[in-house]
Amino acid sequence: ERQFAHPDFLDMVFETLTRTRLDPSLLRLELTESVMQANARGIWESLARMKAMGLQVQIDDFGTGFSSLHFLRQMPIDKIKIDRTFIEKIGTEAQDLEIIRATVVLAHNLGIDIVAEGVETEAQRALLLELSCLYGQGYLFDRPLTPGEVSRKLSERCGNGEVFAMEDRAVKFMLPRIRVVDFREEER
Repeated sequence: ERQFAHPDFLDMVFETLTRTRLDPSLLRLELTESVMQANARGIWESLARMKAMGLQVQIDDFGTGFSSLHFLRQMPIDKIKIDRTFIEKIGTEAQDLEIIRATVVLAHNLGIDIVAEGVETEAQRALLLELSCLYGQGYLFDRPLTPGEVSRKLSERCGNGEVFAMEDRAVKFMLPRIRVVDFREEER
């Protein structure tokens, strides 16, 4: 949230993408509902710049604020993340299950991807997959990672760690600290 408010934030993102030659579509900037609510007017310009740069924009903690549906209709959002408070009791609370089901259907109908936060059990993953929620993050898949650990994992997976120079301060605060997993890949 602090980074997004910095006046040079998007310039730093652009410079980092240019220097590292990272495909902008691979970078997902995550905004909480509170940031969007606090600066609803000013956020339009920033979101337009992000989209023009080819970045993916996602809303974190979806469902915990008061105007989520307004933002889905008004803002160019690529992905929403269902808050962990709904995932925790997905197998035991009928209301949480129905909220998740409705959110997934709504997101899919609007062409927005959806991520479940706080997935900790195989049962949660299976139920989310059954609801067509294809992405998740949480301790079931990995623990939070430091920038160095992310760099190492990217190097192992991509074979070219130099493209992802983690020492750059602009990259450090943009790195995902929790791995997002495509549930379909986990089944293989």
